[in-house]
Amino acid sequence: MADGQVAGSQGRRPALVVLAAVIAVVALVWALGGFAERSDYASAQPGQEIDAGNLVFVLDDATAQQDETGEWTVIVHGTVRNPHDETLAPVQGDAGNLAVVPARGERSAVLSSVDLGGTWRRSVVPPGGLPVDLAAGFSFPAGTTFRDTVVAGVFPFEYTDNSVLGVSGGQKTWNPDSQARGTTVTLPLTILPAAQ
Repeated sequence: MADGQVAGSQGRRPALVVLAAVIAVVALVWALGGFAERSDYASAQPGQEIDAGNLVFVLDDATAQQDETGEWTVIVHGTVRNPHDETLAPVQGDAGNLAVVPARGERSAVLSSVDLGGTWRRSVVPPGGLPVDLAAGFSFPAGTTFRDTVVAGVFPFEYTDNSVLGVSGGQKTWNPDSQARGTTVTLPLTILPAAQ
């Protein structure tokens, strides 16, 4: 019986050593900030130009309004300009140019609508580098919490051929740049009366 107890305790020692090593590594990662919120985004101030590669954005402020169903629409106001030789549109959706987070702990929303130059009928930014008024729309579900600011993210793009095995024949397009850092801007938020 004594031999069995000795053998059992010897079997636990390597497990305890491994457990102690794992705890030490976790503690080291925590101490170095490895579990902290991601902070490798660049930051900009409202009204400051942010070059996203395909377009250059200036974000000034935002409004939030709840509709009759309880859902929210956030509109980020600013300008956008196109420094290239071809007309370009702000990229919408999950791999788009813009996203908004209403408050810490809330889910973000991606760009879902764009008004350029004061009208929804205009969908592209002409070349030449002149600023065009921008109203970028984001949708949030009922129950979303808003405060006096929102954080907007601007995500960089690059002009590349992302086709697999050269299927596109080497044709380049604007694609999200996975190597470049995004930029965040904390914007003042005005909550408008609910829509009727």
